[in-house]
Amino acid sequence: MMHAEDRHRRDAVAIIDKILAGPKTPGAINDLLAAWPIHVLSVPPYLNVFRYLTGPYRDANKAKLVRQVEAELTGLRETLTDPEPTRPEKPTADYCLPGGLTARWEGEVELSPVSQRALDFLLSRGNDFPCPADELATAVWGENSIPSSRKLSNAISRLNDSLEEIEFPYRYRTRNSQVIRRPR
Repeated sequence: MMHAEDRHRRDAVAIIDKILAGPKTPGAINDLLAAWPIHVLSVPPYLNVFRYLTGPYRDANKAKLVRQVEAELTGLRETLTDPEPTRPEKPTADYCLPGGLTARWEGEVELSPVSQRALDFLLSRGNDFPCPADELATAVWGENSIPSSRKLSNAISRLNDSLEEIEFPYRYRTRNSQVIRRPR
């Protein structure tokens, strides 16, 4: 049985295919957008512009913009047909932090805002560990609100607890004013 979200993705892909292949007139695009599954996926803003670009008064600049919108549609189509990116060999911010407060590796978990900012900073370091704990604190709380070492240690502990749920390959800890990364 197909889930509603899958059905709406399929419907959006079908509309994109029709826009890319069909007549590019404002009326045709309006008809297609009327069927867009807006309750699941909002109409991309460039599609609203697209219907005006395809009108009878096309010039070189409009033709260029139409090609750009077609490229955007093609990218959206690829995203809708392949929603799960391949997990990289090592964690990266692009993969592990897909948006909002979500973290993923072997599944997904919701993080607190503090844990999300900490993980974003730690992943941005690549393999550059150990790193100064004050750099992490500044990235998480800002320059004017540096926490105590105990508060920082507790925040890292909560981050590790969350990451354990998704079998994240690293654990972090503080030692001698440094943040250390170890394999799990």
